[in-house]
Amino acid sequence: MIYRSAFGYQLPSGHIKAVYCHNCEGPEVDLRVLRKYYNSLEKAEALVEPGNMSYLRIGYGWDENGSPDVKRRHQPLYYHERGDADVQPTVSKSIEEAFEVWNDMWCEYLYVFVPDVGWRFHDVSYRFRN
Repeated sequence: MIYRSAFGYQLPSGHIKAVYCHNCEGPEVDLRVLRKYYNSLEKAEALVEPGNMSYLRIGYGWDENGSPDVKRRHQPLYYHERGDADVQPTVSKSIEEAFEVWNDMWCEYLYVFVPDVGWRFHDVSYRFRN
């Protein structure tokens, strides 16, 4: 099953800087990828800074039609790579505000790298179900 998620990190102020990811595989797979390839604050920042993405880790890039069809090494597939504008990270003042922001973007999960703790995930949609 494919999910929509947000990936981010906690700033020294406690704010959360995060980006949207359209195609995710859920916590079991995504946390494994995050903990293997993005296991430090510097690596989490490098993941987030390029902006919103289509995939967290895939072996394809965008073709001339804007479809993920060009083989390359496994890495995130960012929207800016196909020329999309306005894909910058979003900063939320608190984890609660981040839940609201990413729930409004129809995300099911929010993954946050917390310095000195590591990756944590939250089921965003669960908080807003009736």
